[in-house]
Amino acid sequence: MTEKVADAAELRRAAMNWLARREYSRHEITQKLEKKFGEDVEAEPILLWLEDKNFLNDERYVDIFLRMSVERGHGLLRIRQDLKRRGIDKHLLEEKIESLEVDWFEKASETRQRRFGVKPDPQNQKEKARQLRFLQYRGFTAEQCFNALSIDPE
Repeated sequence: MTEKVADAAELRRAAMNWLARREYSRHEITQKLEKKFGEDVEAEPILLWLEDKNFLNDERYVDIFLRMSVERGHGLLRIRQDLKRRGIDKHLLEEKIESLEVDWFEKASETRQRRFGVKPDPQNQKEKARQLRFLQYRGFTAEQCFNALSIDPE
């Protein structure tokens, strides 16, 4: 099977098409280019050009991703994991997370109420476990989950 050799214009056009739809991290664009054009594609010059023109910006991507994730009711553990998987630099990630002004305990309670309603705290163990699993999946710490469920962790 012959592998398709892409020129710089074709690589740039593909990357621009993806970025026109939504923000991507540098790592994600690299992966998409490699998937479409093969692992030996020369992506670095295209990535540098995109960054120079400010079409590709990991800092902007992290800001948008954080805002979207907090609005969706995701906790800090899940947000960190998702951004790490998307190839975001650890230092940039921590810097942006520190600048967030979010009460994670309140966010866990809001997320629980949005999913399970404003009804009183769960009375039986099965329902408590179900709500606890949901909050943990969303990325909240055990302490935040217990607080949202008004459960004493001891």
